[in-house]
Amino acid sequence: QGSFAFFKAALWPWDKAKIDMVKEALQERATLMTNSPHLTHALPIVVPLYSWLELPWNYVCLKLYAGLTWWSNAALEPAKYLSSVEALELLPALDKSRLKGALLYTEAQHHDARMGLYLALTAAHWGACMLNHMKVLGVVQDE
Repeated sequence: QGSFAFFKAALWPWDKAKIDMVKEALQERATLMTNSPHLTHALPIVVPLYSWLELPWNYVCLKLYAGLTWWSNAALEPAKYLSSVEALELLPALDKSRLKGALLYTEAQHHDARMGLYLALTAAHWGACMLNHMKVLGVVQDE
């Protein structure tokens, strides 16, 4: 659940520094989706709910989370509640005896290794010297 789980943990107890980290990560996600759509794609996530008490807290958290990204979330589906029947259609392995429903939201998955390779290839194309391993003999530090 990545950023969303981190966001929920930052809400209670309140931790502004963690909230700011989530906002920064979501801004980075928007940039990656714009600048490298071939390496970044939507990833639907289902959060099963086994107690009706879980629904309000998780739903409010998802809506707050979405509120952090309203300006950049056009490419991602909004979060929604799924009935237990809908959740089981998507994930038949869920424990149907206790399932009350689920929340479906969309994150983004980025292929960071491919991004590194693309950056290295681009740098080499423009004349950079690319090295995989190199012994450091010293460090020059400007004052």
